[in-house]
Amino acid sequence: MEVDVLVVDYGYGDVKYLFEDGNKLVKKKFPNAVSRVNRFLNNSDFTGDSTIRYLNREWIVGDEAAVHSPITTRNFDYLVKYSPLLTAKIMLDHNIEKINFITTGVALTDFFRNEELKKALKAFSFNEKAVSIEDIFVYPQGFGIYLDYCHKTGEREKEVLIIDIGYNTLDIGYVNKEGKFSTSKSRAYSNDGVVKIVQGLEQFIRKEITPIQLNEQDIKEALENKEIRIAGKSYDLSSTINELSEEYAEYIMSKLSSDYADILLKARKVIFAGGGANYVKDSIKEKWENIFIPEEAEFANVRGYYYGIKGGLNG
Repeated sequence: MEVDVLVVDYGYGDVKYLFEDGNKLVKKKFPNAVSRVNRFLNNSDFTGDSTIRYLNREWIVGDEAAVHSPITTRNFDYLVKYSPLLTAKIMLDHNIEKINFITTGVALTDFFRNEELKKALKAFSFNEKAVSIEDIFVYPQGFGIYLDYCHKTGEREKEVLIIDIGYNTLDIGYVNKEGKFSTSKSRAYSNDGVVKIVQGLEQFIRKEITPIQLNEQDIKEALENKEIRIAGKSYDLSSTINELSEEYAEYIMSKLSSDYADILLKARKVIFAGGGANYVKDSIKEKWENIFIPEEAEFANVRGYYYGIKGGLNG
């Protein structure tokens, strides 16, 4: 199959993507987890069809990698190095032979390095197959959320504050009164995303359940499932996660009130999206009348990137 436009959000927690397959829009996600097959690790039995050969090594990617010694580094260098591997998984999962165009987003803290990501995705190989992409378009992270909102409402709202709660980063974007994305009024906060809840949950599990060191993906899975199984026994984490989510919501609201007080006073809309919006929506949706949280908030960026490319809303 040939795909004209592949839209990908190479998030540090999950990879979200969508593309057109005939008249159908395919939209999926998988954990951003990669693990190199190593005879001395517990993934040495993965061979052949279950692995992807990349950079002269065998790799497992996604759900399987998440529980088999995944690489834990989560920074822009990680994305540059492994975005082709993550793209390869998408291609293999959907029997995609050719991609003409990729559109994606980069966190505001790393946007000045977006050419590195473009170069990595422009030409790469896996399983002895050479892949060449005609062009790559990169949005500033969070702008897709705004475009998604515009598509849903049918109008190009101005003076909009965008809160993109990712896994590692908390990106705050601002669309000014001219309807343009303002880089001077936008900021990115590293290690201020859902990872803060993950860290709090890890501390609770180590203190109250088991001192055994669990990997990042184990904690992330426990967060998503609201429970964890240790030595055959299941532990309900719902109340702890609710407490952590409420505290995290208060943390974000406090940051907005201190760093964006002037904009909050005149913002016509404050949009909370990204995967982290699911954890704070119950705590913040009643705070201000101008708050908007889209359905399937974790897919808001990829939907917006898609609408932007298809509709020409790139400015």
